[in-house]
Amino acid sequence: MAALFERLGLDALGENIARDMVVLIPPFHDQDEATRQCAAGPLKGLVLGHMRDMFVSTLGPDGAEHLAAWDAFLQTSAGARIGDLVTANMRAGAILPLPDDMTAGDAAEAEMFMRSDAFRAFVLGFDQRRDFSPKRVQAAVDELEHKCGLVVPSKMLS
Repeated sequence: MAALFERLGLDALGENIARDMVVLIPPFHDQDEATRQCAAGPLKGLVLGHMRDMFVSTLGPDGAEHLAAWDAFLQTSAGARIGDLVTANMRAGAILPLPDDMTAGDAAEAEMFMRSDAFRAFVLGFDQRRDFSPKRVQAAVDELEHKCGLVVPSKMLS
């Protein structure tokens, strides 16, 4: 899962969300830059752990099989292009169209994969709306206190 997140730019998305939290949430935005930088680490861990939990739950009992299908697809020419497109989508915060210069064969392979159970199961993770798990929140709160000297009530991150 970690490798797929990295390849598709979801790690960068998690970093951006953590950076936004540091800027927008009152306990953090009033701090100096060094403290905000420190806080970004535990918040990134909270966000990425939460995202992984959501995607793992949507992959279900066939998760290993779905991840293997994603890995195999990303090794193909079409998959490499789609991987790059998803990464660009994560950076742009928008859904970009398929590249105009994709060959007909690559476009057909990509469309076929997008109809697969592996693709659908993973994409469902984007539709999840769940609160952070209390265990992950407490871990972030503890890390913020021990690493950054910030005492943050867990309800601020829930």
